[in-house]
Amino acid sequence: MSTAQHRTLEKYIQLLNTNATAQLFHAARELGLFEALGSGQKEASELAAACNAKTEPIELLADALCSIGVLEKYDTDYALAPVLKMFGEHNFDLGTEDWSQLVDFVRSGEGIAATENDERDTKFRASTMAAQWTTTPAALSAIQVLNIGTERTKLSILDLGGGSALTTLTMLHVDPTSHATVVDWQSAVEKTLETAQSIGVDARVIPIAGDYRLVELEPESYDLVVLSSVLQLLDAEETENLLSRCFATLRPGGEVAIIDVFSGQEGGEITYALHALNLALRTLRGRVCQPLELQQQLSSCGYEKPEYSHLPVAPNTMGLMVARKPEKT
Repeated sequence: MSTAQHRTLEKYIQLLNTNATAQLFHAARELGLFEALGSGQKEASELAAACNAKTEPIELLADALCSIGVLEKYDTDYALAPVLKMFGEHNFDLGTEDWSQLVDFVRSGEGIAATENDERDTKFRASTMAAQWTTTPAALSAIQVLNIGTERTKLSILDLGGGSALTTLTMLHVDPTSHATVVDWQSAVEKTLETAQSIGVDARVIPIAGDYRLVELEPESYDLVVLSSVLQLLDAEETENLLSRCFATLRPGGEVAIIDVFSGQEGGEITYALHALNLALRTLRGRVCQPLELQQQLSSCGYEKPEYSHLPVAPNTMGLMVARKPEKT
C-alpha cells in the first residue's frame, strides 16, 4: 500500500471515529450515565442499575467513553474525567441543538439568528463567554507579544465587549501598574468583577454595564483599547464605526489590540472552518476577520503601522492585530 493510500485509510478511520465519538457522548447523555456518575464513581453494575440498563453493554459503553477521555477507570470503578466537568449549560450537548439546523441554513441561507431582530447574537455571545476560558493560552500569548509589564506598563486600558475580559484581567495581573475600564452587558461585567476579585485586581477595574457600541467614551483617555472576539460579530461598516470610536478615545500614541479568530495557522484548519460556519449559522452578520481587510480598515480610520501576529497556541485559530494612533505633531 502506498503512502497516499495509507493517508486515505487514516482519514477514513478518523472520520468513522469522529462520528462514533459523538454518538457515544449522546448515548451516555440519553441514558443518564454522566448524571449517575455526578454523585461519585461507580462500578458497571451500579451504573446499569442507575441507567436502567444491562451491565455488560453499559460496561462496554463506559470503556469506550474512557478511550475518548470522557470517563476514567479506577480498578472496576468509573468516574467522570476532568474535561467533562468543564462543559457548561451552553455546550453540554456539543452544539447539537444548533448544528441540527445546518441543513435548513444551507438550503435557505438564513441562519438561526435571522429572526432575532434587535436581540441579535445574544445567545452566541453568551455561549462564547461561557467558553472563554478556552482562549487562555491565546490571551497569555498576546500579552507576551505586547510585552505587557515590560515595554508596556502603567496603561489605562479600555476593554470593549470582551465578555468576561479574560485578556484584560490577565494584563492587570501581569502588570500591577495598569488599570482598566470594562464595558459590556450586565452579566458580563458581573463575571468580570467576580474573576477580578479572585485574582486580586478588582481595585483596578472600573465596570460599565451597557452596549459597547453606544456607551459614551471620553476622548483621548486610554493608552490601550482591547477588542477580544468582538469584530467577528460585526459587518464591515460596524467594524469601521467601532474602530473609529476606539481611535477617538485613544490618547495620541495609544494602541488598539484586536484578538480574534483569523485563518492561516497550521493545526487550526478544522477549528477555523467550523467556527466560520458556526458564525454564519448562529449570528446575524458574523464573519471571521481577514488580516489584510482589517489592516486596510485600520489605516482608513487613521491608525498607523497595523501589525498582525498569529498566536500559535491552542486552538491555533487566534491572532493579534495591533495598530497605533499617531502622536500629535
